[in-house]
Amino acid sequence: MDRMNQSHNTPRGRRRPARSERPRAGSGAGHRLLAVRPAGLASAVWLILLAAFLASIACSERAIAADATDEQTDGEQTDGEQTDGEQTDGDQQAASAEVHLSLVGGEVARGTLVAVDESGVSLAMPDGDRRFPLDQVLGLRTVDTAGTSGGPEDGSPTSADASPVESASVWLELTDGSRVPAAACTMDDDEAKLTLLDSSKLVIPAKAVRAARFDRPGAEMDEAWGDLLRQQREADRLIVRRGDTLDYHRGIVHGMNDEVVFFELDGETLDVKREKLFGLALLRPTAAELPPGAFRLIDRAGGSWVLQSVEGGRQLTWTTPAGVRRTAPVAGIARIDFSGGKVVYLSELEPRRVAWQPYFPTGEQLPCREKLFAPRMDQGPRGDPLCLDGVQYARGIALHSRAELEYLLPDQYQRLRAKVGIDESVRPHGDARLLIEGDGKPLADLRVRGTEPPGELDLEIEGIRRLTITVDFADGLDLGDWVTLADIKVTK
Repeated sequence: MDRMNQSHNTPRGRRRPARSERPRAGSGAGHRLLAVRPAGLASAVWLILLAAFLASIACSERAIAADATDEQTDGEQTDGEQTDGEQTDGDQQAASAEVHLSLVGGEVARGTLVAVDESGVSLAMPDGDRRFPLDQVLGLRTVDTAGTSGGPEDGSPTSADASPVESASVWLELTDGSRVPAAACTMDDDEAKLTLLDSSKLVIPAKAVRAARFDRPGAEMDEAWGDLLRQQREADRLIVRRGDTLDYHRGIVHGMNDEVVFFELDGETLDVKREKLFGLALLRPTAAELPPGAFRLIDRAGGSWVLQSVEGGRQLTWTTPAGVRRTAPVAGIARIDFSGGKVVYLSELEPRRVAWQPYFPTGEQLPCREKLFAPRMDQGPRGDPLCLDGVQYARGIALHSRAELEYLLPDQYQRLRAKVGIDESVRPHGDARLLIEGDGKPLADLRVRGTEPPGELDLEIEGIRRLTITVDFADGLDLGDWVTLADIKVTK
């Protein structure tokens, strides 16, 4: 207490030293001053040690945070960003997707896609990378990590290729023949903006859209819709359904949003609610006026694309003859048909109608019995490969009497070809009648027996839209009546 008084109260008659006269740190006077204040020295030392300790803790925390940040940067990816050397989820799935190539000679090559371009396809296979020239490749299909196949081995499209389309609100057909279901679509005079079924966005030129269908596709109206689109038209058409028929109004479509179509009729632009419409048919160039499509690609978002080119590895980028360009991971692809559209196998197509009846009718059709004798696509009667005269076939249809299939054929195909006989698995049994009709007119009426060798089928089908194939009873009840139509296809 006395020291505190001395330090703050100068005895009368004595002068307080000026600041410049006070002892400096390191001088002898300074040492004497510190010597008389031991408590102040201890406090200073303690504060210095405490500050150093706290600083070391802070440094350690910063180092730990930095290490954690580095690990996150190495092992994770920020939402919405992609940096060099990192993979998006789509890339990782694409890298792990199994790819099957169907080759001209009938072989199937399996591996991971390395690259595809205009000259060929490269796969990473167990024995190393291998290159397949494109003229030797019929098709490509993918198998995802869950084991879901993209379809038949040759990679050509089927109606079942696409992912479920329940969420689609519009089905677009492009001028090059591509078909794209979309969850949402808006369009003006210049461009159409799509939200696809995999939630990705796509902007395409409005002039590339040939038609838009708002009514869900189904066998009931598919034929009428197709016939209407094939008609020559001098203006845009607003299509409505009247009972079992389709009718239309001529005018100019200026665009649409999710609610209405902007339709000019007699000089007045109307807002027509989409819910009242079946679809739109637009005045556009025909596919014949565009560059030819070389391939067809089916993606898992429901799209069926006619391709002018395709290239890439883990990510594929393709361009259509209408000028539409899209990129997707290989795992998002179901299949690619490299046959150039010159061949379509009937087993790829969805039959418009399937019927079967037993030799001895029962009062009620039993589901298990129907399944046992149902048509087999790309497989024999017992689920094994189709086989005729000792030769196995990857493509074809096996039908048991009495079965009937009806197809709507694609345009511009001229011939129907197949190898026909009783399947090897049931010979020498089997005696059936094969009838083929086109638009209700007979094309072929053949007797097929298990005691006879297979035969060739080659029929003219130019201009035919509806094809009906019937395997009927002959002699010997229905024992062994499994007729195999191996490699049955339509060709241009």
